[in-house]
Amino acid sequence: MSENRQDDDRRRSDDAKRHLRGRNLAVLAALVVLVILVYLITVTRLEQGTERALENADEAESSFVIDPQLRDRESTT
Repeated sequence: MSENRQDDDRRRSDDAKRHLRGRNLAVLAALVVLVILVYLITVTRLEQGTERALENADEAESSFVIDPQLRDRESTT
């Protein structure tokens, strides 16, 4: 009878370890997905910010008015 009880305890212990291992792998997979999402969102936002900055620089450059007298002076030098 003692052997049967030990076998049952060992089987339960193995099942518990297998269950815990499965849960740990699920948590690991969720964390990896979370890190990938944060990375992709960050990269996307940085790219959008760079595009906006370049657009704003182009707009600022095109709206910049140079004094005609200064422009003439620079072209003669």
